[in-house]
Amino acid sequence: MNENTMADRVAALFDNDGQKFNIESGAVDLENLLVFLGTTVRSSTGFADDPVRYEFRDGSAIVIAGGAWDVEGDEPYSWAGA
Repeated sequence: MNENTMADRVAALFDNDGQKFNIESGAVDLENLLVFLGTTVRSSTGFADDPVRYEFRDGSAIVIAGGAWDVEGDEPYSWAGA
C-alpha cells in the first residue's frame, strides 16, 4: 500500500475496512466524500450492481462493488486486497 496516494489516505480515514461506509457516527459517508473530493466516477458497464470506480487526480482509485470497497488493485475495477 502506498500511503501517499489519495485513495490510501481516504481508506485510512475509514480504518481500511471495506465494510465501513460511514465515520463520525454516520456524519461522513464514503461515497459522498469521494464525490466531494472531485473524483471521476465510472461504472464498468453502467449496470446498477457493477463495480464503481472513483478515480483521484493522482491516478489512484477506490472501487465500490456490492456492499464493500477497497483501494483499486493492479487492474481497473479490481481490489488491492483481493
